[in-house]
Amino acid sequence: DGAWEHPLPGDGQWVWSAYAKRISNVLLDELLQVNGDWTLRKANQGQATVLGTEFELRGNLAQWWSAAPAIDTRANLALNHSRLSVVPAPESRLPAQAPWVLNLGGDYRWARTPWAAGGSLSAQGSSQARLPSGRSLAVGLRCGLDLYATWRVTPDLLLRASVTNLWGRDEFEGIRVQQAGDDFLGSTRTHLGATARLAVEIKL
Repeated sequence: DGAWEHPLPGDGQWVWSAYAKRISNVLLDELLQVNGDWTLRKANQGQATVLGTEFELRGNLAQWWSAAPAIDTRANLALNHSRLSVVPAPESRLPAQAPWVLNLGGDYRWARTPWAAGGSLSAQGSSQARLPSGRSLAVGLRCGLDLYATWRVTPDLLLRASVTNLWGRDEFEGIRVQQAGDDFLGSTRTHLGATARLAVEIKL
């Protein structure tokens, strides 16, 4: 693991990090057919190599662009790669590992008022992996959008309204099994609706 940090005007910061891991006897799901019944269990299956890098940027937008509002911004991008020794390329990767993850966010406070608001956007890239047991796993693109607003009534009392998963995008997972002459294809789709919350925060 290693990281490099560089300060930016104001309280901003630019961070780059990278990692490399070698995993022996990686633990994966193993699918077996015993006496006509399918059994899924955990098993050690060879070695895995995991690589990744991450870029992070934090700071106030007005510090970089004088005409912009004073929004505290943050951005994060992670790139991931893995390889299983017992599975040939190109689908040789850890199951459900997102090849990339992106997060964007911002917070704004109106000057001389008790009001503040912000939000964050997140996304994970789709992936497909093949396991030694004859299974193939696919995970679709995942996105999320969260927004919030606060009103500081007194120094010790804060009202917060928030909406999570405003994007409302469905999550998709697919599975294919090819073993012992059987070929099974299935999928699941999960709908994640938006959730609204109103909270009262009191400092004791």
